[in-house]
Amino acid sequence: MRHLDTYLNDHLAAATGGLALAERARDAQEGRDEALHATLAAAARQIGEDHRALRNAMRAVDARPNPVKIVAGRVGELLGRVKPNGAMLRRSPLSTVVELEGLTIAVRGKRALWVALRELEDERLRDLDLERLVARADEQWALLEAARRRVARVVLAD
Repeated sequence: MRHLDTYLNDHLAAATGGLALAERARDAQEGRDEALHATLAAAARQIGEDHRALRNAMRAVDARPNPVKIVAGRVGELLGRVKPNGAMLRRSPLSTVVELEGLTIAVRGKRALWVALRELEDERLRDLDLERLVARADEQWALLEAARRRVARVVLAD
């Protein structure tokens, strides 16, 4: 089961970064684009719930969170903020496009996790509603992808 432990810790690292990204993207839209803010607020809330579900899965299979990987996930998200985006002193509209792309990719990765755990058919995970987690990842992706397409159309046409 060492592979499962490693796999779950890798996903926990990514989920930690993904949650920070979702919260940052949500906060950046407050007072700017209320529809996008609402979408990102709902996504951030659910991503937080999914983060807790992953920790519950880890407890169920006796996988201990690796603090180094958790920090790496958070640091990776912080480093992702430092990039040339065409604006030095203010937030670039391109940042929103890139954040939404990152979130759609992260949600697809999370979905892959839930599917892999479902396929494992491990009795220790019976209390997790993996079907619901897969369906929620699909719903999150659809909402984020629609927002990404809308924002990209406007930003990239400028």
